[in-house]
Amino acid sequence: MQKFLSDNYPYPYSSTALICAFRAIYSAIYGLAFERHWNQWKLGSNISLLVPLYAGLVALVVVICIMSWCFH
Repeated sequence: MQKFLSDNYPYPYSSTALICAFRAIYSAIYGLAFERHWNQWKLGSNISLLVPLYAGLVALVVVICIMSWCFH
């Protein structure tokens, strides 16, 4: 699927970001399907919330760079 996408859509950074966005949507749907208790979804405002957000952003940048390099 990625080869077909890279052959027909020659912009590797935006196609990789699009793939990551669809994976995030899929993960959210999966999480909502298996975690039915809404108290588990509440976000706090403490410092421990910043750690996973920062790690997720760094991981997203690394994934986009590596997948774009692999497309070439």
